[in-house]
Amino acid sequence: MTAQCVLCPGKNKRQPDRGYACFPCVNRVLQHLGEIEDYAATLSVMKGSSGGGRRAPGFGSGSPGRDDVIVALDYRSAGGAGVHRLRDPRDESDTPIRSLVGSLHGIAQWVRAERGITYSSEPTITGEVRFLRAHLDWCAQHDWIGEVADDIADLHRQARGLSPLGERKRFIGRCRTPVGDDTCGTKLYASLDADEVHCVPCDSTWPRDRWLWLGLLLEDTG
Repeated sequence: MTAQCVLCPGKNKRQPDRGYACFPCVNRVLQHLGEIEDYAATLSVMKGSSGGGRRAPGFGSGSPGRDDVIVALDYRSAGGAGVHRLRDPRDESDTPIRSLVGSLHGIAQWVRAERGITYSSEPTITGEVRFLRAHLDWCAQHDWIGEVADDIADLHRQARGLSPLGERKRFIGRCRTPVGDDTCGTKLYASLDADEVHCVPCDSTWPRDRWLWLGLLLEDTG
């Protein structure tokens, strides 16, 4: 039986290039890590200074700050384990806010333990993102890469939802660039601040003057 990438969405999985993951999927995880750092840099704890995301736990209590952002940026949330259990009972979502730095540090520390690397510095989002990006190729050689990728994707969704940058991007469809016997399938977003749409996994780029053509292509292919 032919080995298949454990990260590819859908039924038509690509063959892995490194252990258990293909290059496009590894690149997607790298993109998520980089964007987590970008989104985190835009977060402000003051209400009204950043947008997006679901209502903060205790929103109606009159707190002068954004509790969701405070939790996301605080390593001490849930004792550094990366999950904060406060919830607003009026909120339809029961997903807890996770500490970005705490969660990234937890993943990084697990990788360090597997590699025999010691670490005693104060963790930061930038530092842990850079460590995970540098060691992701090694992670892809192990069958647990799927769990790591899912966890990072979850953190990416949260960071994007809290960041004002998340509001300036709009999902326009999935990349149709041929990759082997399949298509790339990566979600594409058009940003109000960018002059091009770029798909990191397959390195396809569409400048703004081709966005109309790209939109028609995505609409035609569903």
